[in-house]
Amino acid sequence: MSSTATRPETDYLLRKLHSLTGIIPVGAFLAEHFWSNSAALVSPEKYNTVSQELQTIPFRLIVEWVFIFLPILFHGGYGVYIWWKGKSNVSQYPWVGNWMYTFQRYTGIVAFAYIGWHVYTERLLTAGRSTYM
Repeated sequence: MSSTATRPETDYLLRKLHSLTGIIPVGAFLAEHFWSNSAALVSPEKYNTVSQELQTIPFRLIVEWVFIFLPILFHGGYGVYIWWKGKSNVSQYPWVGNWMYTFQRYTGIVAFAYIGWHVYTERLLTAGRSTYM
């Protein structure tokens, strides 16, 4: 069997894994992230308490890499690959679905860049010890 004969199956599986990583680990982390950061609406002390509790999770680095960083990197990286290989036909067929496809791809690139900047400023610059200030 040639390598081109197996490509559609591999591409199908990668796209399904891309969808799955966008829904389960990335979606679950985003929900938890919003929930824990909402403590800042109560008070700075409450936010710092929640932040400290999250920093004391056993095996935190392993949990973060397996359930947060790797799924987000795969989802974002494969999303960039899909964006790069995709073809927009908005100029030929300016239908709503085509515009939605185009906007989804560009907002994904913006979100991926923002997440990188957010991790850099809130995680790497603070050594993982971000507080309310």
